[in-house]
Amino acid sequence: MSTKWKIISITIATLLFLAIAILSVRGRYLWMVIPDYDYYSITENNNLDNDVSNNREKINITSNNQSVIEIKSVDYDDTRDCYVVELNPIKTGEVTLRVDSPGMSFKNSITDFKVLPFGIIMVKGDIGSISNVDIIRVEILVVFILIGINIAVALYKLVKKDRYSYTIMYYIGALVFIIANVLLFTMLVIVDNPVDDKLSYLVSDFVNDGIYFVYLLFPIIIILAVFLVISNLVLIIREGGGVRNLLGIALAMFLVITTLGIDWISSMFAEQSYIVLFFATIFYGLLTYFECVMIGTFIATTISHHHVPRKEMDYIIILGCGLREDGTPIPLLQGRIDRALWLYNRQLKKKGTEMMFVCSGGQGPDEIISEALSIKNYLLSKGIREKLILIEDKSTSTYENMKYSREVIEAYKEKNGINKMQNIAFSTTDYHVFRSGYLAGRLGINAEGIGSRTRWYFYPNALIREFVANISNQRIKHIVNSLIISAVCVMICIVSIVA
Repeated sequence: MSTKWKIISITIATLLFLAIAILSVRGRYLWMVIPDYDYYSITENNNLDNDVSNNREKINITSNNQSVIEIKSVDYDDTRDCYVVELNPIKTGEVTLRVDSPGMSFKNSITDFKVLPFGIIMVKGDIGSISNVDIIRVEILVVFILIGINIAVALYKLVKKDRYSYTIMYYIGALVFIIANVLLFTMLVIVDNPVDDKLSYLVSDFVNDGIYFVYLLFPIIIILAVFLVISNLVLIIREGGGVRNLLGIALAMFLVITTLGIDWISSMFAEQSYIVLFFATIFYGLLTYFECVMIGTFIATTISHHHVPRKEMDYIIILGCGLREDGTPIPLLQGRIDRALWLYNRQLKKKGTEMMFVCSGGQGPDEIISEALSIKNYLLSKGIREKLILIEDKSTSTYENMKYSREVIEAYKEKNGINKMQNIAFSTTDYHVFRSGYLAGRLGINAEGIGSRTRWYFYPNALIREFVANISNQRIKHIVNSLIISAVCVMICIVSIVA
C-alpha cells in the first residue's frame, strides 16, 4: 500500500473511531447516588415508585427542568451500597437535580447537570463525569491490537533485513508493552463496573498504565531476580568476587525495590496527592520504559545468537577476548574458535567450499602474544592450513575488531584481485552476537554472526553487561525517549486532574 493510501485509510479509521466514541457516550448517563447508611427504598417524583428495598424509607429526586433530562430509572445496587439513577437527555441545556428524603442524610443534596450537543450528559463543570464509555475501552483495545500487529509485521521485516538493528530492541519492548495493555483493557472490558463507567476512570487507566504494567510483570521479575541472585552466587563461588560479578544481584535488587518502594515513598507524601500522582506516574512510566528496553535487549540477543548463516561464507572473523598466561586461548575464546570451526566444517561438508579465517585481537599488557596469533596457533593445531588464515592484531575493542578486520579483508581482496561482493561471518560468544553485529553494521559490514555457548551461571551477568553497553551506545536516544515519556506522563496527569 502506498503512503498516500495509508494516510487516507488511517484518517478514515480515525474519523470512524471518533464517531463511534461520540455515539457511545451520548443518550445515557448513570448517576451514582451514595448514601451514608445501608438500607432504603427509592421513589422519585417523575411517577416512578420503585420499592426495591422492601418499602423502607424513601428518597425523592426532583428536577427544576424536566424538559432537559428525563429520569428513566432508579435502582439500588446492594453490592456497592449506592443508588444507580439512569438519566436520558431530551435537549441541550442545564438542569439541577435535588435528592431529598425525610430522616436521611439526603437533605437538599443538589447536583447540577449539563446536556451537551449529541446528547452527552455530564455533571456541570466536571468533564470527566461523562458516562457510558465502555465502548471507548473496546476501541482502545482494538487500537492496541492493530498497533501490535503492525509492530509484529515491522519487526519480522526488520529481522529479515537487518537482524542486528537496535530498532529490533525497541520493537520487541514496544510489543511487550502492547501485549500487556491488550490484557489490561481486555480485563477492563470484560469486568462490567458501572462505578468505573466514567471518562475520568478511563483517563485514570492511562495514569496507572505504568503501574499496571510493572505489577503485571512483577511475578516474572521475581523469578528473574531469584535466578539472577542464584547465578551470581554460583559465579562468585566458582570464579571469585568483584564488582562485575555482582551485576545480577544489583539488577535483581533494583527491580524488586523500585517495584515495591514507590508505595512506601507515596505514603511519605500522603498529604500532597498531586505530588504523589505526578511522581508515581513519571516514575512508573520510566520504569516501564526501562523494563521494556531490558526485555527487548534480552530477547533480541537471544534471537541473534541462535541464528545460523545460510549463505556460503567467504570469511569468518573470530573476535579475541583473552589469553592464559602461557598464551593459549581462555575457555571463552576457545569456544569462539571452535564455533568458527564448526561453521567451516559445516559449509565444507554441505557446499564443498572453504572460508578464510580472520583472527582478530591485539596484545594486552598482561599477554605474551597477541590474541590473533593465539587464535591462529589454535587453528593450525586443528588442521587448518596457514593460507586460510589472516591476522588482525591491532584491535583493543569489538568496534576495532570489526574495523581492522574489514581492512585486512579489503587488503587481501586487493592483493588477490578479488572484485566481487563476498559474504562475511563472525564468531563470538552467544551474549555478544547482537552488539557485535550492530557495531559491524555501523561500519558498513553486512556480516552474520554465530555464538558459542556460555556457562549458565555466567550468561546472566554477561547479558546484563551487554544491556548496559547497548544503553551506552544509544544513550542520547534513551535520554530523549525518557524526556518524552516524562512529558507525556505530566500531560496525562494534568488531564486526569482536570477530568
